[in-house]
Amino acid sequence: MRDNQVRDGELLWLTTDDVPAPVLLDRDSSRTVAGLGPSRTAVPTQLCVGGALAAACIGAAAIIWSARSTEDAAPFVTAAGLTAAAALAAQLARRAHAEPSLFTAFSAIAVILAAVTGVVVVPAGPPAAHLLLASAAALSVAVLQLRFASHGHTALTVLATTALLCTAASATAIACNLAAATSGALLATLALAALSSAPRLVIMVTRIGPGPPDADDTDPLTSVGQSRATLAHDTLTGIVIGTSLAAAMGTVLVGCVGDERRFPVPATVFTIVVGVTLLLRTRIHIGVGRRCALAVCGFAGVATGFALTAIAVPHHAHWLGALAAVAGTSALMPLVGITPSLTARRAAEIVEYVALAAVIPLACWIAGVFDLVRNLALT
Repeated sequence: MRDNQVRDGELLWLTTDDVPAPVLLDRDSSRTVAGLGPSRTAVPTQLCVGGALAAACIGAAAIIWSARSTEDAAPFVTAAGLTAAAALAAQLARRAHAEPSLFTAFSAIAVILAAVTGVVVVPAGPPAAHLLLASAAALSVAVLQLRFASHGHTALTVLATTALLCTAASATAIACNLAAATSGALLATLALAALSSAPRLVIMVTRIGPGPPDADDTDPLTSVGQSRATLAHDTLTGIVIGTSLAAAMGTVLVGCVGDERRFPVPATVFTIVVGVTLLLRTRIHIGVGRRCALAVCGFAGVATGFALTAIAVPHHAHWLGALAAVAGTSALMPLVGITPSLTARRAAEIVEYVALAAVIPLACWIAGVFDLVRNLALT
């Protein structure tokens, strides 16, 4: 009892109350740091799919490089065989495995390799012809995989939409013998037209709209099923992302060859107008994927226009840099709770209408239509 500091003459109170269990105070900081670390789960799905697609792109570049160095059919046979194998693997993954990312990854690889097959099928030819064959082959495989898809509709719709727009633009460029800048302007214009009609296209494709009225039918209208509504949202997201990518590709093509044609003014204005149109379209779309695609592709168009302007006037490029830095801070407005007023929203809507109306005249300016009409009037 002396060990517990109980001395002679002290009163002890004996009771039957339960003694609380001792509480462990963990003062080991290393254990606390280890507990707050990321969970040790399996490899992330995004990393697996991204690695597979990156490897497929590297292999595609190697096949194209091999086709430029040799004239035999080995690159074409290799690309076609890999395309068929990837498409077959996608179907097997859809039937035998429950992981939806497997089908999407194999389908994307099949589309990439199909585009490579279209590029190497003809050794020589203009770039527009190679683009036509590549986009047509990619479109065929994407539509085929989309026909049998039970999931992954968004990614396949993105590939199919982009390939369809590239096919239409390259076919027109070959038929009309258009220049590279004109082809880029045509691609961006077609993409904006498809973006504007995307909701109606989705309603027609997914058949979620009301049917034609029937005088003899007195039954109430059935509601749209959950699966069809989800398919409609996925399809709309894919079309919006695909058209945004095609518009960005067109603006970049116009910007890259604009200096060669020695009239950077129409190319600069066109790229900025297309970029502003895409940026303003983020107001009317919901979803992270749609808004991110519109914003990133819109910034690509505006950045191309800024680059052309900086190249044209290098002595005043610092003012452009300051303008870009200040204008970029407007993207932080939602983070501080600043919402645009009704007047600002109406002004943005008017600017979007003006930008859309200016796309076709600017594309005609790049194509040289105004010069042709002027020369015809003089003669």
